[in-house]
Amino acid sequence: MARTCSGSSGSSGSSGSSGVVSLVVAGMLALANAGHPPPPPSAPPGITFNSTQGDMMVLQQAPAKACVYGMLGAGGTGADVEIASTSSGGSDAAVFIPYQVAAQVTADGAWKACLQPHKAGGDFTITAKCTGCSNTTAAVLRHVTFGDVWYALPLASHPRLHAA
Repeated sequence: MARTCSGSSGSSGSSGSSGVVSLVVAGMLALANAGHPPPPPSAPPGITFNSTQGDMMVLQQAPAKACVYGMLGAGGTGADVEIASTSSGGSDAAVFIPYQVAAQVTADGAWKACLQPHKAGGDFTITAKCTGCSNTTAAVLRHVTFGDVWYALPLASHPRLHAA
């Protein structure tokens, strides 16, 4: 008798109880959402930097000009890029004067701004602001520094490595 009770009621009891739990959870969710309006639609994206650029990146130092680039938001007609020092002290902070650069914009909304050449080092914030965008949120890159940027290719692509 004990075998029959644990075998048959145990298996049907567990599937029955999971159905009850599902109904209780669904009911609780329905009550929690009752009377609440749906969330507002998300705003169209504002100006963005390209995904290859981000916080704590290194841009090429002088004598070259380093460029930042990205896409305008909906309705955008232009972009301004500002660079400011975030150093709290020292000679870099005392000498550096923040400045703005107007970005070049293509018909598809891509923008590019080339910064003045900078010596190696520093701790900078680069802010891009869109002109005419419906979403006026600025894009910001934090803790940017200048130095030597090197590009490396995989060794397997080197032609001398494939010679027999």
